[in-house]
Amino acid sequence: MLSEARERIARLGLWHVSVAKMDAARLHFPDGSFDAVFAPYVISVVPDPRKAMDEMQRVCREGGRIAVVNHFLSRNPIKAAVEKALSPLSMHLGFHLDTPLEIVLRTRRLKLIRTEKVNLFGNWTLTLLEKTGEQ
Repeated sequence: MLSEARERIARLGLWHVSVAKMDAARLHFPDGSFDAVFAPYVISVVPDPRKAMDEMQRVCREGGRIAVVNHFLSRNPIKAAVEKALSPLSMHLGFHLDTPLEIVLRTRRLKLIRTEKVNLFGNWTLTLLEKTGEQ
């Protein structure tokens, strides 16, 4: 994925953009490094989603925004039961169908701005958060 991203960056002439390989739970950036953090399709594929969210919060400056696009466990009890039942199978594909939205919403120092259903059949959610000064 990194080599494809580098090729695309070069093809589009995005000389101000770079990519790096690192652990989502241990980002190699100082606190408050970014005005915005974008995490598409990350939360359900990392071993510890809470640590990944804590790291995104850490590297985002106060007043900055974090956008997460991910599949989260449905709030519909019937659909949630199906997702939980299929989760062991989905893990073989590299993601968890049963990741709760609360992992994103309950990250300290992040205030929810909005959520909205996106993508195919609304099975993915865009969650926009703002980093606050509150502990």
